[in-house]
Amino acid sequence: MKRLLILIVLLLSVLSVYGFDWPVNKVIVTSTFGESRGDHFHTGIDLGGGTQPVFPISSGQVVFQYNSGQYSSTPIGLGNFVVLQHKGNIRSIYCHLKDNSIKTGIKSISKSDQLGITGDTGHSYGKHLHLSIIDFETHSILNPLTLLPPVKDKQPPIIKNVWMKTGDEEKKISGTDTVKPSRVEILAEIYDLREDVSFIWKLAPYMIVLYENGVESARITFDSIVKYSGKLVLAGSKRSFNDIYASDWIYRLGSIELLEGENHLLILVKDFAGNESMRNFFINAGKPK
Repeated sequence: MKRLLILIVLLLSVLSVYGFDWPVNKVIVTSTFGESRGDHFHTGIDLGGGTQPVFPISSGQVVFQYNSGQYSSTPIGLGNFVVLQHKGNIRSIYCHLKDNSIKTGIKSISKSDQLGITGDTGHSYGKHLHLSIIDFETHSILNPLTLLPPVKDKQPPIIKNVWMKTGDEEKKISGTDTVKPSRVEILAEIYDLREDVSFIWKLAPYMIVLYENGVESARITFDSIVKYSGKLVLAGSKRSFNDIYASDWIYRLGSIELLEGENHLLILVKDFAGNESMRNFFINAGKPK
């Protein structure tokens, strides 16, 4: 927790000193940091809004760029992209840019200089910009929402289904349940929602906290991702993708000990705008009635 608080303070200081701005004029977040990509974390955010110019989040130096058709050993999943170096050893990456939209031969770039145009090059499903931010000082991939101006959002996250798992057996928690005293893993189907569309478009939440009998038992916070023991893990928790996700939108919240008697579970979920949802569960551990 102390390490997480230090990280948040550092991120806020970076924001106040360097004043990062959104890289597009029409800001529509279509995918958030930490979402499941089947077998790995989403290491940035996606911005929709159709075809529009892309600008730097801050002035900096162009350290790398890739254009379609250019010979390179660089993975093609990013499509056409540009990497910028900023003050404080921060780098920003702008991916899936439109073919032939990247200006070449530019070394220094200001906030008002256009980098390219949003596109759907590489592994992309529709025109959008993927933005990643890396702190080379701490060797971490940062959640861009911790550095960019706030986005208006009044839609709270959804806690849809919750299960307790023992071995290979899963039981959906209905609210008041009776089970044998045991150690169980808590799984939960959780997602945030886009506020700008009338249909369900799921986004990852920012924070999930599990309380057992009033005491915090586990916490998942999508602030930053670091490399630990050869794996990408959430900073602070050292939990890898497989430690966090049972499947898309179903999170492994952690294991708890159900003691004889009534056990109170509380799940608290927040998005980055501070909207929150809570659900309470009461599990009686003893002889079934």
